[in-house]
Amino acid sequence: MRGIFKLLVVLFFIAAPALATIFGTVRGIVHDPQHRPVADATVTLKAKTSAYTQTTQSDGQGEFHFDAVAVGEYV
Repeated sequence: MRGIFKLLVVLFFIAAPALATIFGTVRGIVHDPQHRPVADATVTLKAKTSAYTQTTQSDGQGEFHFDAVAVGEYV
């Protein structure tokens, strides 16, 4: 019985990283040439290697964020 338990533990630790997906947050501030924040600006996040995009609006202080963004290169 202990052998089966040890085998399951080893398999879990081997399989867990393979199933993991890494996500992050992209944050920023939209400002005009005089460095004043721009409210309600449309901000688009686009993946460099696929057609994936996400769009949001900046808040009253010009701040925006995208949550749960998969690791990769974006513009």
